[in-house]
Amino acid sequence: MKIAEQPATIIAESAAVPWLRQQQEKWKRDAASLAFQVRTLTRLLKHPLVPWPAKLVAGFAVGYIVSPIQLIPTFIPIIGQLDDLLVLFLGMKLVYRLTPAKLIAECQAQLRSSTFARRENPGIVGADCTEEAA
Repeated sequence: MKIAEQPATIIAESAAVPWLRQQQEKWKRDAASLAFQVRTLTRLLKHPLVPWPAKLVAGFAVGYIVSPIQLIPTFIPIIGQLDDLLVLFLGMKLVYRLTPAKLIAECQAQLRSSTFARRENPGIVGADCTEEAA
């Protein structure tokens, strides 16, 4: 009887491996997307043509995420991270509504560009988003 049970166990374990790999890939994509959204918010915060209400929302969203003082501390498992995601989601929704689509597309294209050049003069606020990619 043990011989007949072993192949079924092996088949069940091997079927779980592709699912686990798919989940790991999905989590990697989600983490990369989250990092991209934070970088987009930061970039829009520095852009000189973005309206000030959108900059205010982006600043609060990024500030809340990096702040050590939060409504629900991040060290609390799951719930602490979910409130950060909620703030980021709501912040991005508001920023997208308050900012012209052309500016958002410009900053996201520069973030995706592998040839994006760092700004030459760090004293100019917003220079990295308005420069042409090299």
